[in-house]
Amino acid sequence: MEMNTRRMTMAQALIQFLKNQYVERDGKQNAFFAGMLGIFGHGNVAGIGQALQQNPDFKYILVRNEQSGVHLAAGLPRPATECAPLPAPPPSAPAQPT
Repeated sequence: MEMNTRRMTMAQALIQFLKNQYVERDGKQNAFFAGMLGIFGHGNVAGIGQALQQNPDFKYILVRNEQSGVHLAAGLPRPATECAPLPAPPPSAPAQPT
């Protein structure tokens, strides 16, 4: 049996790994990662920029600081296949204590 070897940098392998992650729901497969957020300038992402350029279909969003990245990630629209939120309780239901 012949094996094909593909040489990649760690950054290229990371992006390829993220692109190959899928989740299945109701018999339909969806990509688990649509892209990534990041702050370039930190030394730990030196090779990832090149890997991202080689994969233009994997979206990269530049954030200026960690807090803006968190707010952006929390507010990104959810896919249509996500579970619908629970309906509001009927008006006659007692209020929940807080």
